[in-house]
Amino acid sequence: LLLESLQLEAIVAERVEFHRKAHPRAEFRVVAGEAPTWVVADADLLRGILTNLIENAAAAASEIELTIEAAGVRIEDNGPG
Repeated sequence: LLLESLQLEAIVAERVEFHRKAHPRAEFRVVAGEAPTWVVADADLLRGILTNLIENAAAAASEIELTIEAAGVRIEDNGPG
């Protein structure tokens, strides 16, 4: 476990770009405030968690919205369930 200070918007943008290539028919939208959101986390673990959640949403939906908040990232989609 390697904890470091990370800008959440940068990590989310990186993961969304990766999934845009893998799911070209899905529409991704990232909503964030004006000020950056900083978290202390393990970058690799955070990327893995986001990858899993975004992949699940992209497999089931055509519209995915990721909202970055002080408490974390909320992922919503228009898929069933």
